[in-house]
Amino acid sequence: MAFDEAVGSDEAILTIPYDEDKVRDLAFKVSQWASSWDDFVWFFAESELRLQNSYVSEQDSLRGPHPEGIKLFPGKIVEQPDPEAIKTLAEEISQKNPRLEELHWFLAERKYLYNKILGVEE
Repeated sequence: MAFDEAVGSDEAILTIPYDEDKVRDLAFKVSQWASSWDDFVWFFAESELRLQNSYVSEQDSLRGPHPEGIKLFPGKIVEQPDPEAIKTLAEEISQKNPRLEELHWFLAERKYLYNKILGVEE
């Protein structure tokens, strides 16, 4: 991980290298949770909202190619997103009907980033 100074900002940027092997291992651990599809949709929505506003840009998020890592403003992480916002996003995710394996992966990606920000090894 590296801290860079944000251009035109006094807030540090955290760059987290994307490690697909670690995400895969974490996705397997997530798949072992005794949770329903609905629970995983909720967890995914919650974790997405937790990180959503912390990405430096869309290009620097999980949706971008991220060859140099995922860039975030750690100070913009929302520890506990609003339950109504989680519910709304969970309903949107449900409409897309993702496979359980996709939910495990998406959740693992966000959990990986969040753990890295907190300095927790899974």
